Amino acid sequence: MLGSLLPRSIGTRLLLAFIGMSAITGLLGAWGIDQISNLSQVENDIYDRPLMAINYARAAGTIFEQLANEQFWNTIPQLLIDGAADPRQSLLGDLDIAEQRASSPTATGEVQEVRRLAADWLARRNADSNDAGLATLGGKVRVAMDRLIDQMARDGFASRRRAGDAAATALRLSVAVTAGALGLSLLLTILLSRQIVRPLRSAAAVADRIAAGVFETPIPLGGRDEAGALLSSMAAMQQRIRNMVEDEGRRRRSAQGRLVEALESSTEAMLLLDREERVVVTNSRVGEFLAGLSARVKEGMSFAQAFPAEHADWADRLLKPGEIQLPNGSWLNIGREETVDGGTFLILSEITLRKSYERKLGVGRL
Repeated sequence: MLGSLLPRSIGTRLLLAFIGMSAITGLLGAWGIDQISNLSQVENDIYDRPLMAINYARAAGTIFEQLANEQFWNTIPQLLIDGAADPRQSLLGDLDIAEQRASSPTATGEVQEVRRLAADWLARRNADSNDAGLATLGGKVRVAMDRLIDQMARDGFASRRRAGDAAATALRLSVAVTAGALGLSLLLTILLSRQIVRPLRSAAAVADRIAAGVFETPIPLGGRDEAGALLSSMAAMQQRIRNMVEDEGRRRRSAQGRLVEALESSTEAMLLLDREERVVVTNSRVGEFLAGLSARVKEGMSFAQAFPAEHADWADRLLKPGEIQLPNGSWLNIGREETVDGGTFLILSEITLRKSYERKLGVGRL
């Protein structure tokens, strides 16, 4: 019923399916971007606020313990001369950053308390290093620092719990939304398979069999859509290919027969070699002219393989145009022409008698 409501044109069906899939993908992508943005914000809240605040608070506590050491305190003037950072300013600076990264009002209050106590301790230490109240004040700073770190740790755990809850919620929604998108996509796929893919698959199977040379493959009748038009065109193409193959076979057999007859009627030895120097066609004169080299030239074999080991170098020598004398004393004139496909056509003419006349004429003139 639903298939009958679809348009007949495959192009229109594909367009509608593409629009539907694009809408599903777009909605799923937009929702995913929104969820990723939310999770990214939660991640920033965890790592950029409580964890960084704890790191800076601990760094401030370490610097304070260094400053409480008399030996280290006495090296501060030399550190400043050497261009190093003032650890007193580093202590207050780390507390400022910890306050900025604090994720709860309680943690902010604790940082402010630690900064107040630390500033008071530094002022009294700078004024009088022998102040009897420094030890008591330093103890308060340490207690306040411990409270600060504990509070920031609790804030970090709370942020982590919120992140876990958000991730779990996002996971559940992702599963539900993805399942819905897959369901809609599956429905569209089934419709496309029934209305488009199945007829095209049948046409492709027929085309493969025709391409493999089975030209009698029956082609089913198609409908009134593009698939039906394709099957009709394939039927016409099948008949034309069948006719063309038959005509080409007749012409090839006729041309090959005429070529063999022409070569055999010639008084010259003729060979046609392909680009790999394999023998394509030859006539019986080749065996007669090269009998002195014990050559056995056959179609389909490499020209070099036609010669025995003792005459192996003659394959290359016979491929060069010009006059050449064979070991048995006979003379050949070699003509060579290149074919358009990279092959070679050799014409071997027996010129022993002509060379004998030339030699006699030369002796007579002397």
